[in-house]
Amino acid sequence: MLNAKGLPNYFWVEAVTCAVYLINRSPTRSVLNTTPIEAWSGFKPNVQHLKVSGSITYAHVPKATRSKLDDKAVKTIFIGYKHGGYKLYNPMTKKMIVSRDVTFTEDEEWQWNVAADMDSKKRYIYVLNDDVEDEVTLEAPTVQREAVIQPEVAAPIATMMKRPRRQQRQPVHLQGCKVNLDDEVDDNGDLVHFSFLADSEPVRLADVIQHPKWKEVMDEELMAIEKNNTWHLTDLPKGHKAIDVKWVYKIKVKANGEIDRYKARLVEKGFKQREGYDYEEMFSPVARMETMRLIIALAAQRQWKIHQMDVKSAFLNDPLDENVYVKQSSGFIQSGKEEKVYKLTKALYGLKQAPIAWNKRIDSFLYANGCKKCASRSLCKG
Repeated sequence: MLNAKGLPNYFWVEAVTCAVYLINRSPTRSVLNTTPIEAWSGFKPNVQHLKVSGSITYAHVPKATRSKLDDKAVKTIFIGYKHGGYKLYNPMTKKMIVSRDVTFTEDEEWQWNVAADMDSKKRYIYVLNDDVEDEVTLEAPTVQREAVIQPEVAAPIATMMKRPRRQQRQPVHLQGCKVNLDDEVDDNGDLVHFSFLADSEPVRLADVIQHPKWKEVMDEELMAIEKNNTWHLTDLPKGHKAIDVKWVYKIKVKANGEIDRYKARLVEKGFKQREGYDYEEMFSPVARMETMRLIIALAAQRQWKIHQMDVKSAFLNDPLDENVYVKQSSGFIQSGKEEKVYKLTKALYGLKQAPIAWNKRIDSFLYANGCKKCASRSLCKG
């Protein structure tokens, strides 16, 4: 086993352990018509997980132990089995790990001689008098005193010094923003870290109030609010404070990148609410991912049909218990009633208590239609 994949002799303990593991699951003359592990435990062993010892493997690195730019898998060597997983050795860190989420390349083996040769020979670049010399390979990092050792990544410096200086470009204006292309173009004339978005999502109301498509979706949002009797116009009572509102815009695109539809949402600035005055409780239970997986697994096993439903403007259906007042939106202030405000009778997006209000509404609806909550708290919470 060691010779087949060129493993060093200090892996002989792991090789013996792996061999015993395989012998116990292989036919033998000692016990007829069965295997040693089956004769001992009474259960027929599964051999589908067996792999070639010494093969190159790629072990998945969990999200909890890696950062955003780290590799999702680490290259290792398969050397045995342990606790229902694969025992792997990382030659770079010289550590042993056990993992189940492993990808095998059984026709490859670790190049021990090449790795050792690369460790013993280091590559350097000499920079003398601001001139980049050729790369050389040394057995040891012994250089002249006036030489400066730089990492190999500095090699592109020579090419960059030979490039002609780019011409200065005049700034351009895109949708009211002043952009200096000279700051965004590299020495080859290519745009870097910059993109032109013809249909970028606006931020300010002044940018969209004259746009017919955005004006249409904003009118639809206000119609939905009025249709659900979410608010009514009134005078602001003494001692109360009206909360500001703002528009949030979103462009929905198809899979091929084409624009599907424009979407505008009027939201309340919930960060201005005061606990105990504008709201009491804001916690709302949600479905656990384990619950969704359980439902899908049961549906697949019992051949059930799964239907997905989306409640449009869900939060606008939630009655409020608190007295909350919001200001009229800029661009949609009613003439002659500029000093009036809206009193919310139902929740508005952005309210801190909107999620719990929606949960109470949908919960009572499901109960009224014969639905029951899952009795297992470990599987269903919400």
